Amino acid sequence: MGLNAYAQRIAVQGDKQPLIGLATLMTMAYQGVDLSPLANKLLELADHDDAEAMMDLGTLLQLRGDPTTGVALQKQALTYKQVFQLEPENSRSDIRLLVIMAPGDLMTNTPFEFLADGAGIVIEMLYVSLEKPLPKKLPDHDIAIVAVCELDRNRPILRLINSLFPHWPKPILNRPDLISRMSRDLVCHTLQHVPNVVIPPTIRINRVILERLGLANEPIGQCLKEGDSPSSYGQLTLTRVKD
Repeated sequence: MGLNAYAQRIAVQGDKQPLIGLATLMTMAYQGVDLSPLANKLLELADHDDAEAMMDLGTLLQLRGDPTTGVALQKQALTYKQVFQLEPENSRSDIRLLVIMAPGDLMTNTPFEFLADGAGIVIEMLYVSLEKPLPKKLPDHDIAIVAVCELDRNRPILRLINSLFPHWPKPILNRPDLISRMSRDLVCHTLQHVPNVVIPPTIRINRVILERLGLANEPIGQCLKEGDSPSSYGQLTLTRVKD
């Protein structure tokens, strides 16, 4: 079924909209599919407290460049339920995958749906937060995976998940404590002395220091960790980023 036909089919379903998910919505968006009919249908269902419609509409708004409203809709959806099920278009396996996620924008979690696309498995998405650590009963699953990304704002949630990790009833992938060590400024130093690996240094600095570096009012060596030399990595490039 082509993307346009699929968009039309899911836009005209009845009173209950199954979760569409990020992979399908993003694929349609980047293929240029007119998602207006779908957005209108989701908005209508969201007005009737349909949590799946709220979640998909929030994703759709983020894809359209409105992360604030999109995340707000996701937050509202999570007041109704903590677990969302994503069923494959064609079931090929009895395996049930539980994906542990954190609430937030599209950068908050690894886009696992693209990784699982075509596998034909049922995906249970469990959103974990400090306010809602775990439901009283976990969804039935065969294996779990932590999809929470390495971000400063995710560190409290990763610590929470890590405290649950040793007692998880089923096999679980992606150790939360190791995810926390995958920041760019840590990885570059971890891999710095690995044979045949060349990796540029990444340093974390605030805007004030970055501006001083850009104006040549502060030597870059002051910002590098002890033992690092700019000459060891060749030319260094500074990019000014938003706060």
